[in-house]
Amino acid sequence: MTASDYEEPFGWWGWHWQPPQPLSVVQLLDARSFDTETLALVWALLARRASVIVGAEPPLAGKTTTLTALLDFLPADTQPTYLHGHYETFEFAADPATEPRRVYMLANEMSDHLAIYFWGARVGRLFSLLPAGYAFGSTIHAETVEDVLDILAAPPLNVPDRLMPGLNLVINLVLRPRGGRTIRRCSAVHLLLPGDEQHGVRAIPLTAWQPESDTQAHHYTQPAAQAALAQWTGLEPAAFAAEHAARTAYLRALQAADEREIAEVRQLLAAFTPAAKSNDAE
Repeated sequence: MTASDYEEPFGWWGWHWQPPQPLSVVQLLDARSFDTETLALVWALLARRASVIVGAEPPLAGKTTTLTALLDFLPADTQPTYLHGHYETFEFAADPATEPRRVYMLANEMSDHLAIYFWGARVGRLFSLLPAGYAFGSTIHAETVEDVLDILAAPPLNVPDRLMPGLNLVINLVLRPRGGRTIRRCSAVHLLLPGDEQHGVRAIPLTAWQPESDTQAHHYTQPAAQAALAQWTGLEPAAFAAEHAARTAYLRALQAADEREIAEVRQLLAAFTPAAKSNDAE
Protein backbone atom coordinates (compact mmCIF):
# COMPACT_ATOMS: atom_id res chain seq x y z
CA MET A 1 0.00 0.00 0.00
CA THR A 2 1.10 3.57 -0.64
CA ALA A 3 0.80 6.52 1.73
CA SER A 4 -2.19 7.80 -0.22
CA ASP A 5 -4.03 4.50 0.39
CA TYR A 6 -4.18 5.37 4.09
CA GLU A 7 -5.54 8.87 3.56
CA GLU A 8 -9.01 7.83 2.37
CA PRO A 9 -11.64 6.04 4.48
CA PHE A 10 -11.89 2.32 3.74
CA GLY A 11 -15.40 0.92 4.19
CA TRP A 12 -15.74 3.42 7.00
CA TRP A 13 -19.54 3.26 7.31
CA GLY A 14 -19.82 -0.47 6.75
CA TRP A 15 -22.67 -1.82 4.64
CA HIS A 16 -26.12 -0.45 5.42
CA TRP A 17 -29.33 -0.08 3.47
CA GLN A 18 -29.44 3.65 4.14
CA PRO A 19 -26.66 6.14 3.34
CA PRO A 20 -24.76 7.52 6.36
CA GLN A 21 -25.76 10.81 7.92
CA PRO A 22 -22.62 12.29 9.51
CA LEU A 23 -23.13 14.73 12.38
CA SER A 24 -21.05 17.48 13.92
CA VAL A 25 -20.31 17.49 17.63
CA VAL A 26 -22.86 20.30 18.03
CA GLN A 27 -25.49 18.08 16.43
CA LEU A 28 -24.58 15.37 18.96
CA LEU A 29 -25.44 17.92 21.63
CA ASP A 30 -28.68 18.82 19.87
CA ALA A 31 -29.65 15.14 19.88
CA ARG A 32 -28.76 14.95 23.59
CA SER A 33 -26.49 12.00 22.91
CA PHE A 34 -24.05 13.82 25.20
CA ASP A 35 -24.39 16.70 27.58
CA THR A 36 -22.03 19.63 27.13
CA GLU A 37 -19.84 18.83 30.13
CA THR A 38 -19.29 15.24 29.02
CA LEU A 39 -18.51 16.22 25.45
CA ALA A 40 -16.07 18.90 26.65
CA LEU A 41 -14.34 16.29 28.80
CA VAL A 42 -13.98 13.96 25.81
CA TRP A 43 -12.64 16.92 23.82
CA ALA A 44 -9.96 17.63 26.41
CA LEU A 45 -8.76 14.03 26.21
CA LEU A 46 -8.88 13.65 22.44
CA ALA A 47 -7.04 16.97 22.09
CA ARG A 48 -4.20 15.07 23.77
CA ARG A 49 -4.54 12.20 21.28
CA ALA A 50 -6.31 9.75 23.56
CA SER A 51 -6.90 6.39 21.91
CA VAL A 52 -10.63 5.73 22.00
CA ILE A 53 -13.10 2.92 21.40
CA VAL A 54 -16.79 3.73 21.04
CA GLY A 55 -18.82 0.69 22.05
CA ALA A 56 -22.50 -0.23 21.83
CA GLU A 57 -24.22 -3.60 21.68
CA PRO A 58 -27.00 -3.10 19.07
CA PRO A 59 -26.44 -2.11 15.43
CA LEU A 60 -27.34 1.45 14.46
CA ALA A 61 -26.67 2.77 17.95
CA GLY A 62 -24.52 5.55 16.49
CA LYS A 63 -21.02 4.17 17.07
CA THR A 64 -19.49 5.26 13.77
CA THR A 65 -21.48 8.51 13.68
CA THR A 66 -20.20 9.38 17.14
CA LEU A 67 -16.58 8.41 16.47
CA THR A 68 -16.57 10.35 13.18
CA ALA A 69 -17.83 13.50 14.91
CA LEU A 70 -15.33 13.15 17.76
CA LEU A 71 -12.39 13.05 15.35
CA ASP A 72 -12.80 16.82 14.98
CA PHE A 73 -11.47 17.09 18.54
CA LEU A 74 -8.04 15.76 17.54
CA PRO A 75 -5.08 18.16 17.18
CA ALA A 76 -4.91 20.01 13.88
CA ASP A 77 -1.63 18.35 12.88
CA THR A 78 -3.05 14.83 13.29
CA GLN A 79 -2.51 12.47 10.36
CA PRO A 80 -5.62 10.26 10.05
CA THR A 81 -4.56 6.80 8.87
CA TYR A 82 -7.45 4.63 7.73
CA LEU A 83 -6.81 0.92 8.20
CA HIS A 84 -7.97 -1.67 5.69
CA GLY A 85 -9.82 -4.30 7.67
CA HIS A 86 -8.75 -7.89 7.02
CA TYR A 87 -6.45 -6.62 4.26
CA GLU A 88 -4.32 -4.38 6.50
CA THR A 89 -0.52 -4.82 6.22
CA PHE A 90 0.68 -1.91 8.43
CA GLU A 91 3.17 -0.83 5.79
CA PHE A 92 2.94 2.76 7.04
CA ALA A 93 4.70 1.70 10.24
CA ALA A 94 7.78 0.64 8.26
CA ASP A 95 7.98 3.93 6.34
CA PRO A 96 10.86 6.08 7.70
CA ALA A 97 8.80 9.19 6.91
CA THR A 98 6.03 8.17 9.31
CA GLU A 99 5.82 10.24 12.51
CA PRO A 100 4.07 8.02 15.08
CA ARG A 101 3.04 10.90 17.34
CA ARG A 102 1.09 12.47 14.49
CA VAL A 103 -0.53 9.28 13.19
CA TYR A 104 -4.03 8.43 14.39
CA MET A 105 -5.01 4.97 13.18
CA LEU A 106 -8.69 4.54 12.35
CA ALA A 107 -10.36 1.13 12.29
CA ASN A 108 -14.02 1.40 11.33
CA GLU A 109 -15.17 -1.50 13.53
CA MET A 110 -13.49 -4.28 15.46
CA SER A 111 -15.54 -7.31 14.45
CA ASP A 112 -15.53 -10.33 12.15
CA HIS A 113 -18.84 -9.44 10.48
CA LEU A 114 -17.28 -8.17 7.25
CA ALA A 115 -13.86 -8.34 5.61
CA ILE A 116 -13.71 -4.54 5.62
CA TYR A 117 -13.79 -4.61 9.44
CA PHE A 118 -10.79 -5.05 11.74
CA TRP A 119 -10.28 -8.33 13.58
CA GLY A 120 -7.94 -11.11 14.63
CA ALA A 121 -4.19 -10.72 14.91
CA ARG A 122 -4.37 -7.29 13.28
CA VAL A 123 -5.91 -5.89 16.46
CA GLY A 124 -2.93 -7.18 18.44
CA ARG A 125 -0.58 -5.64 15.89
CA LEU A 126 -2.36 -2.29 16.27
CA PHE A 127 -1.89 -2.40 20.05
CA SER A 128 1.78 -3.32 19.63
CA LEU A 129 2.34 0.02 17.85
CA LEU A 130 0.91 2.17 20.64
CA PRO A 131 4.05 2.25 22.87
CA ALA A 132 5.91 3.89 19.95
CA GLY A 133 3.54 6.88 20.10
CA TYR A 134 0.77 5.87 17.73
CA ALA A 135 -2.87 6.37 18.76
CA PHE A 136 -6.13 5.02 17.37
CA GLY A 137 -9.90 5.25 17.25
CA SER A 138 -12.36 2.45 16.57
CA THR A 139 -15.80 1.04 17.40
CA ILE A 140 -16.95 -2.30 18.79
CA HIS A 141 -20.14 -4.14 19.67
CA ALA A 142 -19.90 -3.96 23.47
CA GLU A 143 -22.29 -2.54 26.04
CA THR A 144 -19.83 -1.77 28.86
CA VAL A 145 -16.17 -1.00 29.38
CA GLU A 146 -15.78 -4.47 30.91
CA ASP A 147 -17.21 -6.00 27.75
CA VAL A 148 -14.76 -4.01 25.61
CA LEU A 149 -11.76 -5.19 27.63
CA ASP A 150 -12.98 -8.80 27.71
CA ILE A 151 -13.36 -8.88 23.92
CA LEU A 152 -9.91 -7.40 23.38
CA ALA A 153 -8.26 -9.86 25.78
CA ALA A 154 -10.03 -13.00 24.52
CA PRO A 155 -9.18 -15.08 21.43
CA PRO A 156 -8.79 -14.37 18.60
CA LEU A 157 -7.64 -10.82 19.52
CA ASN A 158 -5.45 -11.77 22.49
CA VAL A 159 -4.34 -8.26 23.40
CA PRO A 160 -1.89 -8.80 26.30
CA ASP A 161 -2.35 -6.99 29.61
CA ARG A 162 0.90 -5.06 29.12
CA LEU A 163 -0.48 -3.38 25.99
CA MET A 164 -4.04 -2.78 27.17
CA PRO A 165 -3.24 0.64 28.76
CA GLY A 166 -2.56 1.89 25.23
CA LEU A 167 -6.34 2.27 25.06
CA ASN A 168 -7.07 5.44 27.02
CA LEU A 169 -10.77 6.14 26.63
CA VAL A 170 -13.89 3.98 26.30
CA ILE A 171 -17.21 5.58 25.42
CA ASN A 172 -20.32 3.39 25.56
CA LEU A 173 -23.63 4.19 23.90
CA VAL A 174 -27.14 2.87 24.41
CA LEU A 175 -30.21 2.79 22.19
CA ARG A 176 -33.49 3.09 24.09
CA PRO A 177 -37.21 3.58 23.31
CA ARG A 178 -38.67 6.69 24.92
CA GLY A 179 -42.01 8.38 24.28
CA GLY A 180 -42.70 6.48 21.08
CA ARG A 181 -39.28 7.16 19.58
CA THR A 182 -35.74 5.86 19.86
CA ILE A 183 -33.08 7.83 21.69
CA ARG A 184 -29.32 7.41 21.63
CA ARG A 185 -27.32 8.28 24.72
CA CYS A 186 -23.76 8.09 25.93
CA SER A 187 -24.19 5.57 28.73
CA ALA A 188 -20.69 5.89 30.20
CA VAL A 189 -17.22 7.33 29.69
CA HIS A 190 -14.21 5.66 31.28
CA LEU A 191 -10.56 6.67 31.42
CA LEU A 192 -8.13 3.73 31.44
CA LEU A 193 -4.86 3.84 33.34
CA PRO A 194 -2.26 1.12 33.97
CA GLY A 195 -3.20 -0.92 37.02
CA ASP A 196 -3.23 -4.29 38.73
CA GLU A 197 -6.89 -4.93 38.06
CA GLN A 198 -8.28 -7.26 35.38
CA HIS A 199 -6.59 -6.92 31.97
CA GLY A 200 -3.85 -4.69 33.37
CA VAL A 201 -5.86 -1.47 33.61
CA ARG A 202 -7.93 0.59 36.02
CA ALA A 203 -11.17 1.79 34.46
CA ILE A 204 -12.06 5.12 36.07
CA PRO A 205 -15.69 6.19 35.55
CA LEU A 206 -15.93 9.78 34.35
CA THR A 207 -19.64 10.03 33.49
CA ALA A 208 -22.67 7.73 33.57
CA TRP A 209 -26.17 8.15 32.14
CA GLN A 210 -29.09 8.17 34.55
CA PRO A 211 -32.09 6.77 32.61
CA GLU A 212 -34.73 7.95 35.08
CA SER A 213 -33.79 11.62 34.77
CA ASP A 214 -32.13 11.36 31.33
CA THR A 215 -29.08 13.17 32.67
CA GLN A 216 -25.39 12.45 33.05
CA ALA A 217 -23.82 11.84 36.46
CA HIS A 218 -20.48 13.66 36.44
CA HIS A 219 -18.13 11.32 38.28
CA TYR A 220 -15.13 13.27 36.99
CA THR A 221 -15.72 15.72 39.85
CA GLN A 222 -14.89 13.02 42.43
CA PRO A 223 -11.38 13.05 43.96
CA ALA A 224 -10.39 9.64 42.53
CA ALA A 225 -11.36 10.69 39.00
CA GLN A 226 -9.68 14.08 39.40
CA ALA A 227 -6.47 12.33 40.45
CA ALA A 228 -6.67 9.99 37.45
CA LEU A 229 -7.22 12.87 35.05
CA ALA A 230 -4.30 14.73 36.62
CA GLN A 231 -2.09 11.66 36.20
CA TRP A 232 -3.00 11.23 32.53
CA THR A 233 -3.00 14.89 31.46
CA GLY A 234 -0.08 16.07 33.58
CA LEU A 235 -2.17 18.98 34.90
CA GLU A 236 -3.08 19.80 38.47
CA PRO A 237 -6.80 19.19 39.10
CA ALA A 238 -7.55 22.92 39.33
CA ALA A 239 -5.81 23.61 36.01
CA PHE A 240 -7.63 20.77 34.28
CA ALA A 241 -10.96 21.91 35.75
CA ALA A 242 -10.36 25.39 34.37
CA GLU A 243 -9.57 24.02 30.93
CA HIS A 244 -12.62 21.78 31.03
CA ALA A 245 -14.80 24.76 31.97
CA ALA A 246 -13.41 26.75 29.05
CA ARG A 247 -14.10 23.94 26.60
CA THR A 248 -17.62 23.53 28.02
CA ALA A 249 -18.33 27.23 27.58
CA TYR A 250 -16.97 27.15 24.04
CA LEU A 251 -19.25 24.28 23.04
CA ARG A 252 -22.22 26.05 24.59
CA ALA A 253 -21.39 29.17 22.61
CA LEU A 254 -21.23 27.17 19.37
CA GLN A 255 -24.62 25.66 20.07
CA ALA A 256 -26.14 29.02 21.03
CA ALA A 257 -24.70 30.63 17.90
CA ASP A 258 -26.43 28.04 15.71
CA GLU A 259 -23.12 26.68 14.39
CA ARG A 260 -23.94 23.13 13.34
CA GLU A 261 -22.56 22.30 9.90
CA ILE A 262 -19.62 19.91 10.05
CA ALA A 263 -17.13 22.08 8.15
CA GLU A 264 -17.97 25.21 10.14
CA VAL A 265 -17.83 23.42 13.49
CA ARG A 266 -14.51 21.80 12.58
CA GLN A 267 -13.01 25.18 11.73
CA LEU A 268 -14.28 26.78 14.94
CA LEU A 269 -13.02 23.91 17.08
CA ALA A 270 -9.57 24.29 15.55
CA ALA A 271 -9.58 27.96 16.58
CA PHE A 272 -9.89 27.09 20.27
CA THR A 273 -6.59 27.46 22.14
CA PRO A 274 -6.48 26.22 25.75
CA ALA A 275 -3.93 27.71 28.11
CA ALA A 276 -2.45 24.33 29.11
CA LYS A 277 -1.67 21.31 26.95
CA SER A 278 0.50 19.07 29.14
CA ASN A 279 0.13 15.31 28.94
CA ASP A 280 2.43 12.99 30.84
CA ALA A 281 1.16 10.11 28.69
CA GLU A 282 3.04 11.47 25.71
